[in-house]
Amino acid sequence: MADKIERFVKRIDSVSIWTGKAASFLIIPITLLEGREVIYRYAFDRPTIWSWELCTMLYAALFLLGGAWVLQENKHISTDIIYACLSPKVKAYIDIVTYLCFFGVFAAVMLWQGSIMALDSIRILETSYTLWAPPIYPSKIMMVAAFGLLTLQGIAKLIRDVIFVSTGRRI
Repeated sequence: MADKIERFVKRIDSVSIWTGKAASFLIIPITLLEGREVIYRYAFDRPTIWSWELCTMLYAALFLLGGAWVLQENKHISTDIIYACLSPKVKAYIDIVTYLCFFGVFAAVMLWQGSIMALDSIRILETSYTLWAPPIYPSKIMMVAAFGLLTLQGIAKLIRDVIFVSTGRRI
């Protein structure tokens, strides 16, 4: 049973890492598009109506899809003045409580409300209110997928902490 749990946690880790690394390549088209827009705007006095909005959508994907990888690497920003002085076991206990109370509620609400918003957006084929008017539903679907990955990575962290607290073994 322990082997299956460990494989499950490591599978979640690998999905988070792969997704985060794949999403990190979105910085390339963002940079190229922004550079192109600067040249068109200032060198040719021909700004586009779509570049800024597309870059915003790509950056949202980069930011959201990288969240699970950042959680897996334990790189989220934290203020740990007191937490840093605690033993690993006490930290794990605190993480279990805070993940269940705060992260769990946050993830559940984001998945629940995000799914409702995404389904409504798909139903009406929602577009933005700009002159370009690109479809928004792909971004909303991506948001739900990103929070799904973040939730899975949070579950993996919770499993790791419970195993560490109960057995003293890190996986």
